[in-house]
Amino acid sequence: MESMLKQAVYTGIGFALRTRDAVVELGQKLVSESTMDEEEGKRFVDELVHQSEETRKRLSILVQERTEEVVASLNLPTRTDVENLNARVAALEAEIVRLRAAAQSDPTAP
Repeated sequence: MESMLKQAVYTGIGFALRTRDAVVELGQKLVSESTMDEEEGKRFVDELVHQSEETRKRLSILVQERTEEVVASLNLPTRTDVENLNARVAALEAEIVRLRAAAQSDPTAP
């Protein structure tokens, strides 16, 4: 039972990673090999495309969430953390430049 579940999950992931054209092609092939009429086949292909896109979105969200969890568990800085530090460094560098310029213009400064 577990291997069937794994196979279903892997199939779903593989299906989600297919391009829209590949999904349409697969759906059309399944329709041509079945007893569906043209309207049923169109609805089937449309639903197949819709489900593929929804699965892709859910998979993307899941990967993003898991990635964030791993980064947090490793205590790695996030992009926002690095951007904030870069902004602080730039502000400090600007302050140093300002203080040096003020010191050079005031000969009594140490």
